[in-house]
Amino acid sequence: SLILRGESDKYAFIDGLGFVNISFCPHYNADDNKKNCLFNDLENTSKEVYGVENCSAIKMIDDKISVIKSKETANVWKIKFENYCSKINSAFMTLKNCAALNNQIFPDSFVITGGQSKIKGGIKLKKKLLGSKINLAQIPDAELLGNGCIGFVALGKYDSLQNAVKNIVHLRKLI
Repeated sequence: SLILRGESDKYAFIDGLGFVNISFCPHYNADDNKKNCLFNDLENTSKEVYGVENCSAIKMIDDKISVIKSKETANVWKIKFENYCSKINSAFMTLKNCAALNNQIFPDSFVITGGQSKIKGGIKLKKKLLGSKINLAQIPDAELLGNGCIGFVALGKYDSLQNAVKNIVHLRKLI
């Protein structure tokens, strides 16, 4: 690759022989930089993009793609920019509608945790799509913080969800 040869500091889409109209990213799970590059450049391709993890491969016969694995836990991810954006916008609108139905003020910033907080390109894309500030939790793998906040409000430890969040959720970065 260009990175291994010292010719570039980032991954790039490279046209192959043109037999198939897809792009794929080999060793997708081996390096977060690959995921970041893929998300940063996803807007610039109309092709289907596949993230192919170690110990897996894709095979295409007559425009039909199948997955081959040498390890049961290996995956191949189909990543489509339009689908990704549509799902983010749909989830965002669902949250916004729920807030309105419950007479709640919709926040102008969000906290992201878990795997999605580790892919910088995906975070930047979400920020762009939502037009909101995005915060990263101090503990990146803290997906259950929201559940904890709700639970402590239900138990009476905090009088509101906002107070629970202020006391429980600690941020490390604003994007």
